[in-house]
Amino acid sequence: MSPSSLLNQINKGRKAQPRRVMLYGTHGIGKSTFGAMADTPIFIPTEDGLGDIDCESFPLAKSFGDVMAALESLYSGDHKYKTVVIDSLDWLERLIWGEVCGDESVENIEKIGYAKGYTFAVDKWRTVLGALDALRSDRGMTVVLIAHAKIEKFAWVINGALSATGTTDPLLRVRGRDGYVPLKTGSGQWRSDSVASAA
Repeated sequence: MSPSSLLNQINKGRKAQPRRVMLYGTHGIGKSTFGAMADTPIFIPTEDGLGDIDCESFPLAKSFGDVMAALESLYSGDHKYKTVVIDSLDWLERLIWGEVCGDESVENIEKIGYAKGYTFAVDKWRTVLGALDALRSDRGMTVVLIAHAKIEKFAWVINGALSATGTTDPLLRVRGRDGYVPLKTGSGQWRSDSVASAA
């Protein structure tokens, strides 16, 4: 292709495309309700939690194949829907792990050596995201993904000793030689020894 023909293909101005939205938050704050308020939504439920929401949805997905079948039907079928909502990503992850375990004939993704199970799972995630991109670009659908935040309980390990048990934001800890070390205490105070312990 010559440089002059590339110059003839320059795009100018805004080209509005459907949005990609990820709603991330704790249980019960209205993530699914928000998704139901999108323009003509259809839910792909991977968890049982839409009972109190007036919306249209596929049957509860019990496998990775169910999710992919729903995405394929939205791509190739005639329908009125303008938004696809996956509710939720955390349960979809479990379905993906189950698919990987089935492919590898193991009971647990951790049983696949050298953390390869998670690598195989990334390939499944790429398949889902590719299908969502196709719905967005070829069918003009908005994509809404719902995920849950979770406060995680863990034991604080400092210099090899178990000092306390508490909850904290998992982002507020660092990996040290003795395991994960929280940067804040349960009361929200910064730990004075966290840097030294994580060195």
